[in-house]
Amino acid sequence: MDVKKLEQDAVSLARRAVQCDQAGLVDTAISYYTEAADALLNANIAGSQLPNIREKVEEYLNRVQQLQANCMLRLCNIILLLYVLCNR
Repeated sequence: MDVKKLEQDAVSLARRAVQCDQAGLVDTAISYYTEAADALLNANIAGSQLPNIREKVEEYLNRVQQLQANCMLRLCNIILLLYVLCNR
């Protein structure tokens, strides 16, 4: 695939990820961050000369992990609350 197209796709996907992240659309943000990282990795394999491309991939994947951890924490809090309410 064309390197420039992959780079452009990565930028577009990353912008969407940030917009969704800021809007609280966690599942969608996770998807876009993951796709942006994948596009950057493919661009890197195809010969992209973008600086710090691997650091950006790591940044996006770290954000995915943070969002997933936050979701898990919220889920645990909900389960705990339900447990407390059901055992009154």
